[in-house]
Amino acid sequence: MPQSDIVIVGATGTTGSALRAELRNRNVAARALVRSEAKGAQIRDSLLEPITGDIGDPASLDGAFQGARALFVALSPSADALALNRNLFAAAKRQGVSHIVRISGLHPDPQSPSLLVRQHTALDEELRQSGIDFTILRANTFYDNLLRHAAHIREYRVFHSPMGDAPQSMIDARDIGAVAAAALLEKGHANKAYDLTGPETLTNTIIAGIFTQVLGETVTFQPVPFAAARAGMIANGLPEADADAAIELFTLVSKGGEGEVYPDVERVLQRKAIRFEQFVRDNLAAFK
Repeated sequence: MPQSDIVIVGATGTTGSALRAELRNRNVAARALVRSEAKGAQIRDSLLEPITGDIGDPASLDGAFQGARALFVALSPSADALALNRNLFAAAKRQGVSHIVRISGLHPDPQSPSLLVRQHTALDEELRQSGIDFTILRANTFYDNLLRHAAHIREYRVFHSPMGDAPQSMIDARDIGAVAAAALLEKGHANKAYDLTGPETLTNTIIAGIFTQVLGETVTFQPVPFAAARAGMIANGLPEADADAAIELFTLVSKGGEGEVYPDVERVLQRKAIRFEQFVRDNLAAFK
């Protein structure tokens, strides 16, 4: 495989996987930063070359980014997210990377009560000041997160959330991957920020209704207290600091303000964003 000039950081995550699929559909080769050869073997294919590097070890990134033109960055939230992203930006600059596409969140605010929003805001600004051309993809919550509830929906026809019936303009990760690919491969996206949402405002009650319609069986939504949600995340292995950050974000979302639909997906892709009903139909094997 000829060495690609695109490096994906976070290639096994939700948006990284969506980007990999989109590039494969376009017959575009890429490299994927992985922490071990074993991890790389799981995702290697004819168009994807795993390269080993540790985001916590800046020196290891120089070899991984050598010859790269563009970088896609989608890192999971963590207590050290700021330091890790800074390592990436610095290594990219040392190696002459000319464009970074970064997954961020809607509604940046340096004074937000949510640590995750503050982190995204700080990193967006740091990328802007890096001297490297950027495209910032400020995405709303993914439909794909509901796949975590798939087993419960299959067995009990119910899903739970601590955010009540707050409105959200959720988005399909495939649309994020398609916008990311456009930003990486096409002209006209440098030094821009896009607000990425689905085409409709959803609530958990509306989501339950769509599940009911598509699956042909009644699916219900049940709210859970924030304390119970936090305890569940920790019981499933999430560090307490990360669970606290998640609850801060859930609390913010539950107050409203995340339901607005933005046109950027349609503007970039020249097609409508994927509706939630289509997402459920495309994932029937998981939910039914």
